[in-house]
Amino acid sequence: MRSLARALVLLSALTGSSQLLAEDLVVSDLKAFDATITAASERCDVATVLDRISPLATISGTLFATGDMRAYRANKQQYGELLTRLCAAGRTWHAVISNEKISIEGDQAIMTADVVETAVMNGRETVSKARQRVTIELIDGKLMYTQIHSNLVD
Repeated sequence: MRSLARALVLLSALTGSSQLLAEDLVVSDLKAFDATITAASERCDVATVLDRISPLATISGTLFATGDMRAYRANKQQYGELLTRLCAAGRTWHAVISNEKISIEGDQAIMTADVVETAVMNGRETVSKARQRVTIELIDGKLMYTQIHSNLVD
């Protein structure tokens, strides 16, 4: 009986430590995750994008609407509805990311970057430049966006 109890304690300790090692955030994984979700967004794979946004995430920033700079704030559902409408309307876009910086603290990472987005809708091309800050967390073993903030700079 003692050897069974020791085996269970050892197994529990090993399993616990291996989970901690498996949950360490790595810069290359974060970059790959962000690139994958950006690509999914560009090809209008809304389901994949929404799968990696936490239900409690906030999406905010500034944008131009009817010629004026305006602030916006959305939750996951509202963001999904917006992406779905834009894709259904035929909007296409491509993002170029530069000046990327990543800081990791525990199971949370903050990525900042400059983003130049080229969008085409109704035959009209627009280019916007923004400073983006996203928070990515490891939730139940999955990388998830918990905050997305994007401010137009030009």
